[in-house]
Amino acid sequence: MYVGIDIIEIKRIERLFSANEGFLKKIYTENEVAYCNGRKNKYQHFAARFAAKEAMFKALGTGWAGTMKWTDIETLNDETGRPYLNLYGSVKELADKKNINSIAVSLSHCQDYAIAEVHAEAVAELVDERIATKQDLKELEIILKQDVKQLELRLTIRLGAMMAASIAIIAALVKLL
Repeated sequence: MYVGIDIIEIKRIERLFSANEGFLKKIYTENEVAYCNGRKNKYQHFAARFAAKEAMFKALGTGWAGTMKWTDIETLNDETGRPYLNLYGSVKELADKKNINSIAVSLSHCQDYAIAEVHAEAVAELVDERIATKQDLKELEIILKQDVKQLELRLTIRLGAMMAASIAIIAALVKLL
């Protein structure tokens, strides 16, 4: 798992907006700009998205470097308001190289600060990034069957404990009657 976190002062983003006309286009995608401009306290939302970009760069272990663009990371919200990241360009290439297949982002802001945390999970590589052979698949099948057996055992133990607790409750109720 890769983790990144970033915090930023809202006033810093406001100053960058007023001091640099190109800042908006250099840092944010059109979708991000449309979202933030449609919100009350838009600078809080811009700052949270800036922090998300920084946190993603940190999770990748690179910081903002090389051919990466700020707009290679886009923070949007689903229909419930939950934020998520879209990756493009060099950032997507690096995430793919690291086998990252799941990214969770959390944003928060108040009057003075915005913060973002990113958790990126990678798929375990099969033998040297080559196409899995039948032997690789057989080994994976054995591992998965062992995992299923362990889960079944845990479930059986929990169900047994729940049944014992239920019997004890019924016995106590019978005594009360």
